[in-house]
Amino acid sequence: MTVSSSLPVGSSAGARGRSAGSTALRNLLWLSADKVVSVTLGLLVFGLIARHYGPSGAGQFSYGVALLQATLGLSLVCSSAAVLPRLCQLNDGAAASTVANVFAVRMVGSLTAACLVAVYALVAIDDPMRRAVTLVMLVSVPLIEPFQAFSAYWLSRNQNRAPVLARGSGLLARLLVVVIALWAGVPTWVVALGWVVEAIVSASLQTLSLRVVRPWRTLVNAVRTPRATPYLKFGIRFAVGLWLSHLFMRIDRLWLAERMDAHAFGLYATAMQLVEVWLQVATLLAGSMAPAFLYRAVRRSTRLRDHWRTIALLAGLGLVGLAGAALCGPLLLTQVFGTPFAASSGYLVAGFAAAVLFFVDQFVQVTITGNNRPGLLACKWAAACVVALATLALASPHLKAYAGPLGLALGLLAGWVVVAVGRGLRPAARGR
Repeated sequence: MTVSSSLPVGSSAGARGRSAGSTALRNLLWLSADKVVSVTLGLLVFGLIARHYGPSGAGQFSYGVALLQATLGLSLVCSSAAVLPRLCQLNDGAAASTVANVFAVRMVGSLTAACLVAVYALVAIDDPMRRAVTLVMLVSVPLIEPFQAFSAYWLSRNQNRAPVLARGSGLLARLLVVVIALWAGVPTWVVALGWVVEAIVSASLQTLSLRVVRPWRTLVNAVRTPRATPYLKFGIRFAVGLWLSHLFMRIDRLWLAERMDAHAFGLYATAMQLVEVWLQVATLLAGSMAPAFLYRAVRRSTRLRDHWRTIALLAGLGLVGLAGAALCGPLLLTQVFGTPFAASSGYLVAGFAAAVLFFVDQFVQVTITGNNRPGLLACKWAAACVVALATLALASPHLKAYAGPLGLALGLLAGWVVVAVGRGLRPAARGR
């Protein structure tokens, strides 16, 4: 099978521009369909849980998902963000072999991260139900993160159908398990098994999808320590920054969960769960733009004014989300989660306001990774985490949970200051 997103050598600049635009649009349509399905089914799952258990129970699951996502970030020893620019330059066979070695590296990373965070959960989480839900969800980590390498392959080929269908099937499996578990009245931790089943289904389908490129036996035989080691060394350079970025996005809930009563935290965490879904739209949008044209664009020009359309698009979409949260948020919360969650609307709007900055930040993120600046990436997110944590510590006694979105917004701004000081839009020297 040969999949190529490039044009013939003699193609005109106009044709290349039209091809890049159509490729990005096709990617965006598939990824948008993926997000529509994930948002719809995700809302349905959390709506069922919230109506069954109330704010306190919803908070337990929201915390579990937040720590699950943070763990997935910690397992990123060879992330797609670091590898994707390289995959885009390889032919299909070489890219598939590369992905097989990246998969092996990521499997080791995910198992290590899951074990470390499980120890943290056992030590740090006081609520036994929240601890049980979290530990069950952590089982899915090695079934999720390594298989994202297969999704990176299809994204580098500008073909997203296979991973989108795999993720959608997994979400349907999670919904089915949750519905049956709630109907049967089983213990709370059994409901959390829905996330494990989802991961099994998605991983199985993504594994099957890569067989159309190379037989699985060939891919397994391509995995060698001398081949995997360079990807570990390359990916680990970006790992610290990506670890900190995932921690940053959940630092508010990890901090507030142990400092608020269960009911109040459940109201906040449910709203921020919706915000996090919206943030995923930003990452998917950047993911569709980056391999199609954005990597080339940021390498071609380091001047911000040359990228104003991309930045304006990202900021505009963030503002659209904020307007939607302000206008429809209260209705969405009560219709999906139930009347008690009307009190979450203020948190939802505050979270979507901080998300506007996160949408713009996708351009900064792609620029840093595309220009091979792992040190700057780590400094950016380290500053963001420090400022967010300081804001939570100082402001939460006065602002309560509203200190969470404020900390995220100030953290992102602090990260941009670090990038500006580090002149992060300048490409790294060749060979660095």
